[in-house]
Amino acid sequence: MFYVIGGITVSVVAFFFTIKFLFELAARVVSFLQNEDRERRGDRTIYDYVRGNYLDPRSCKVSWDWKDPYEVGHSMAFRVHLFYKNGQPFPAHRPVGLRVHISHVELAVDIPVTQEVLQEPSSNVVKVAFTVRRAGRYEISVKLGGLNVAYSPYYKIFQPELQGGRLQEASLDIHPLSVRKFRILFLRTLSR
Repeated sequence: MFYVIGGITVSVVAFFFTIKFLFELAARVVSFLQNEDRERRGDRTIYDYVRGNYLDPRSCKVSWDWKDPYEVGHSMAFRVHLFYKNGQPFPAHRPVGLRVHISHVELAVDIPVTQEVLQEPSSNVVKVAFTVRRAGRYEISVKLGGLNVAYSPYYKIFQPELQGGRLQEASLDIHPLSVRKFRILFLRTLSR
């Protein structure tokens, strides 16, 4: 009797896992056929899609080469580690369509960036370098094929530069700007 109940239990569990696998497989195939156009998909087949042999933005990781908060005026870099959906490293020497946008949150200032693929043939790392000139909070958006990488966008704070143990003050010019008859707004401009 014990063997019969144990055999039935194992059969039921195996049946549920088989059904679960078939539903996941069907969901991936339907997603592949509906959401992927031929230009974006490239030479990828349904077999590659089911096995996870495609670059997945959510599987990628970003590592920072500095500790927060960092000072302005220095060259900074971060690395984007590319991975297939199945967790295997994606070779970065293949074209991936990585887009990085860095901007100051309050001032709407865009920062130019440079991208460099590390030279090892099996490397899955793209190094992104930039230089921040103004202190404040910045938004760093990293996208692959129009989709956000990992937890993008990231928000980083950069502080004014310290020189000789004290804060290097930029010269401030104050310009009055009459907004309305009874209101005056003072704009501060930083110049070096």
